[in-house]
Amino acid sequence: MCVKLPQDLKIASLHGLSDRSDGFNQVFQNADAAQTKGLYGIGITDHGTCSGLVAHSVNCKERSLLPVLGCEFYIRVPAYMNEQSDNSKSGRYHITVLSSGKQGYDRLIALDNMSHVNMERVRGVKYPIATFDMLKEVAGE
Repeated sequence: MCVKLPQDLKIASLHGLSDRSDGFNQVFQNADAAQTKGLYGIGITDHGTCSGLVAHSVNCKERSLLPVLGCEFYIRVPAYMNEQSDNSKSGRYHITVLSSGKQGYDRLIALDNMSHVNMERVRGVKYPIATFDMLKEVAGE
């Protein structure tokens, strides 16, 4: 059975990647695709980088789309949590963090900067690592 969606329903894609990490499209191409599909907004959550957020925001606003800003951080969990899961041989997991407003954006950038100070290098690949303590520190009240 098909259900007709309400006309005022606003749909946005929250988890999107660009060529700034391991996506295929350039930042402006993601906004173009969202506009073509009639979305209300589109998110960018590149792996380990916030480098495309400003361009993403500008491109979305030029197309009257809601820009959703985020990052998919590499995260180390406490040892007791890692022992309970065999989902990651490396002990690195992903956590998607989305921001809301100027204060959220500032906190997202702070977390990105902190994770880049906590860099791991594995076989020539760099991984900026966030931790639960970092999340707590930037979360505020």
